[in-house]
Amino acid sequence: MTPEDLERHSSISSAHRALAQQSVHHDTEEDQNRYSSPVENTARESVDSIAPQDVEIQSNMPSIISADSVSNHSTEVPGVTSVSPEQPVSHSSTGTLMETTATQVTEGHNANAKVERGLPIRKSLGITGCIIIFGGSILTLLVIAFLIFLWAGEGPAGGQQSTRPWRQIMLRDWATRAVTLSALVLRSVAAAQASVCTSLVAALLLERRQVRLSKVAQMSVTRSVNNGPQQLIQAIFSSRSSRMIFNTEALLLILLALVTLGIQFTSTILLPDFDSARLVHDPATVRHFVSLSPLTQTDVTDIFATTWPTLQSSAALYGELESNSITEPDEHGVSHNGPKLRAFLPFEHQDRIRMRSYKGTAFTLKTEVSCMRPSLEARVQVHPWSLDVPYASMAGEISYEQTFKDASINHTLDCFEAPRYEDEDITLCLPTKFNCTVPSQPIKTYVGWAPAMCRLDTIGMTRGEADIDFWQTSDDLYGPTSMIFLAFAVNGDFAYYDANETQGRLGTPAPYGEWNSYELYPGSFLNVSLCFSTLNTTISEVEMTSSTDLTEPEFKWSAKLNTSNVEGLKNFMGGEDAYQSNNERGIFSIQSIQHPVSLSAFAEEVNASSAKDDISFSEWALWHGPSAAIWAWASNNQSLILCTSCQMRGLSTLKDGTAVFTSVIDSSNRVAVAIDTYLAKLVQNFYYLMFPLFDVPADVEVVFSSEEQIPKKWGGLIAVLVMVSVYLICVWVITALYMKNVRYTRQGDFWHAVSQLISESTQSVLEKSNELKDDDVEKMLKGNDPLVTINRSVGTGKVVVLDVRG
Repeated sequence: MTPEDLERHSSISSAHRALAQQSVHHDTEEDQNRYSSPVENTARESVDSIAPQDVEIQSNMPSIISADSVSNHSTEVPGVTSVSPEQPVSHSSTGTLMETTATQVTEGHNANAKVERGLPIRKSLGITGCIIIFGGSILTLLVIAFLIFLWAGEGPAGGQQSTRPWRQIMLRDWATRAVTLSALVLRSVAAAQASVCTSLVAALLLERRQVRLSKVAQMSVTRSVNNGPQQLIQAIFSSRSSRMIFNTEALLLILLALVTLGIQFTSTILLPDFDSARLVHDPATVRHFVSLSPLTQTDVTDIFATTWPTLQSSAALYGELESNSITEPDEHGVSHNGPKLRAFLPFEHQDRIRMRSYKGTAFTLKTEVSCMRPSLEARVQVHPWSLDVPYASMAGEISYEQTFKDASINHTLDCFEAPRYEDEDITLCLPTKFNCTVPSQPIKTYVGWAPAMCRLDTIGMTRGEADIDFWQTSDDLYGPTSMIFLAFAVNGDFAYYDANETQGRLGTPAPYGEWNSYELYPGSFLNVSLCFSTLNTTISEVEMTSSTDLTEPEFKWSAKLNTSNVEGLKNFMGGEDAYQSNNERGIFSIQSIQHPVSLSAFAEEVNASSAKDDISFSEWALWHGPSAAIWAWASNNQSLILCTSCQMRGLSTLKDGTAVFTSVIDSSNRVAVAIDTYLAKLVQNFYYLMFPLFDVPADVEVVFSSEEQIPKKWGGLIAVLVMVSVYLICVWVITALYMKNVRYTRQGDFWHAVSQLISESTQSVLEKSNELKDDDVEKMLKGNDPLVTINRSVGTGKVVVLDVRG
């Protein structure tokens, strides 16, 4: 080798070494390894192996090797064009063999082009970006799960089976606030993720696709900072390039922008799903007055003496023990109703209607009624010239032996002995003789029956009302301690009854259920039934519940028209002939009852001795009031007027009970049912007259319901779920594409986004646009606005904007 050859060889080697040492300083060893690709190493080894005689160097390029200066004998490198020494060398200040290769790589035309590894996710996406994308997605899913929990958490029975957190949110009126805050979280996360995804799409368009030179500055800066996808979408559409519009990244960004806009109205979409509903509260123990003490005796007596003639109250909610008693008369004409057990709530109307459960001390009422066809001898007398109104009466004698025999009732005890006072006994016997007023129906257009009820005086009751107190102690339904009535029902006018023609004697009756039916004149009948009833009141430990919200029916009586809306009240009090469950009737169901009540059932300040006196007095007071009223009403051979439109001499009673009684007789003729509901309503009315006097406290457990705003519809939530699902899919797909395809972007960082803009392709634009608006730059580049991309310049090792036309 000649000295000239050695000199040329030395010059070439120096150029090669200078080229191999060019690199970009990186912070970590991981970044340095990322840029040492196998293709570059092979290229360097190939160039170093070129013999001096195979290379021809131009004098003006001592240290840069043109792609056209490699001889045919050089080693072929994948991705590098091989040239012969005869080919002319073409170059520029930045145009090198490696730059040409990089351009081919970005276009994707060379299958053997080099592929760089992307930055680690903590650098490429950044800590903040990772938190927004992944943490935001988790937070969004949690919010969606919370919203589904709010919508689906009620369950059956007014939320009684729901979880405690759901109940607390709804009962404390936090639901709408929770939805508003959840919507705020969704909007905030969506806005933050949309901003990050806009940066990612900008990076994908710059590195994976091509953009117009006039838009490259905006998109490069968008990788670092932006206010959402709107401006980038506008830039994409204004680029007039189908490549920028019809690609996966751009379409995903457009869809993301649309659903993000919809998510901003999440609260508006969700709140119309709310509607009012009654929710059940948790059980609560409250101290409440539940009974009377003997200290109230004077006031209670005043009620007996002065208030009962005006007995009238609203239909108050109560509880009843389910029973399947059949009131239809049997083959012997006996209609039996009961025994029925009822319990009253010691609360005012506003608390009763929002109550779902009661457990504690309460007044209870037990009633039982049995009616049958009586065997009797009687005469009817008409009194047309009475001082007040014409009326009729019926007097006669009952044969209990024959009556019980016809009814197949095995009962032979006609008298009852019991102590009345400490120093004497009393003997009571079944009443055989009677003299009762009967109703008349003078209104020819009236369709229905005019009922009345006559209490029969038990033989042996010599001291009047004072003798009734021991009735409470006997369970003999057909004995003399029961309340014994003759019930009447008339559909004709006694003014047309000719007593002289019949000498007042009733003819042979026709059996009609539990009635004996006597024809007064053609088409007009007098029905008579003999009824026995018991009425017992106690203080008991009661638990009663309802699975639904209950209301109290209104009873309105028109004195002018003698009409009332009684059907709801009749059903409520159990006046229907057919069996109905407590739930169908709208009352509480008694789950358990304990009598006698424990002396410890009252508050701790009530000692055992006082509790015993309180129980005894309370039981007597509630029983004595209604019983005394019936005694007083049905005395002196005058019947209780139980018709809402009739003519008779007698005593008017409570209007609500009378209306129910008439309705039951008109609809079913079940007089046992009519008497039972009448007695129950009478006792209930007395109970709430005495209720303000209650002064004995006890701890009771109650469950209330309240009307709250809760999610009842699903349309709004489904719409939000669809939007959020589409939105999350867009976020995740964009993030996946970014992590797979982007190598040079550090999302959220600024300097690299500015530095990568500096290249030969942008140098002239940067120099001329120092004080120009973006629109002016676009006008300047009109007609010469090539597609560019961001990639690594192999010649300089820098990531810059490259013209894809190369």
